Amino acid sequence: MNISDIKKQIINNPFHYFNLSEELKSNKAIIMTLLSASGSFIKFVDKKFKNDIDIVKQAVKSEGYSIQYFDEIYKTNVDVITIAVENNGLALYFASEEIRANKEIVLKAVKNDGLSLRFASPIMRDDKEVVSMAITNNPIAFQTASKNLKKDIDIIKLSIKNYSKNFLYIYEELQNQKEFVKELISINGFIYEYISDTLKIDSDIAKIAFDKEGYTIQFAPPEIQNDLALVMVALKQYPPAIRFLKYITSENKKLLKIIEQ
Repeated sequence: MNISDIKKQIINNPFHYFNLSEELKSNKAIIMTLLSASGSFIKFVDKKFKNDIDIVKQAVKSEGYSIQYFDEIYKTNVDVITIAVENNGLALYFASEEIRANKEIVLKAVKNDGLSLRFASPIMRDDKEVVSMAITNNPIAFQTASKNLKKDIDIIKLSIKNYSKNFLYIYEELQNQKEFVKELISINGFIYEYISDTLKIDSDIAKIAFDKEGYTIQFAPPEIQNDLALVMVALKQYPPAIRFLKYITSENKKLLKIIEQ
């Protein structure tokens, strides 16, 4: 069997590598093919090849996380880490501290996987462009942003747009500012679930939330669930919300039936 046929077999099934002779296992062309199929197979290749830059780059291009199997020198190599994080942003975890502070590389990492922000340097987690990119990829990344950016209005709005639970991670003083909370709920009504009890009984806030997401009336306190005007707002937006009115009085239930008729 010639090298070309062996390479085809390995592409189809990397485990075929284990059936080769020692001589063929040390053939660079075969190893490159093996790593193009799965970078993590570098674990099974002769150690002498782990210092071949072509081998290193091929492995991390195929599987960014395989950078963990190489010497520290490659974890400080800008080209190698760049290739690795473009494949898997979380490979930033294995990079050197210096690399984790490299904005160009960190941007590539968070563009691939926003959650890699947690492995970036403190300076990068305080960089608005980097954090914005991370949140755009995965809003949960907001939770590992710097304290400073958890006060940033633009970042906050971006973070809660598609993930209401991020409200719990914004600067605490902002969580209690009525006008700001109203603005956030107008972006994502589901935030109503996470606001303070004091703000939940505010009829202005409740109306904005229910008009946006009637479903959220299930998180409302008794005072709000017995305000029929607000109940109607919720039911108009989401009729099935009627089943969430666990605090409504029997008298108001009767009135609600009359109004619906």
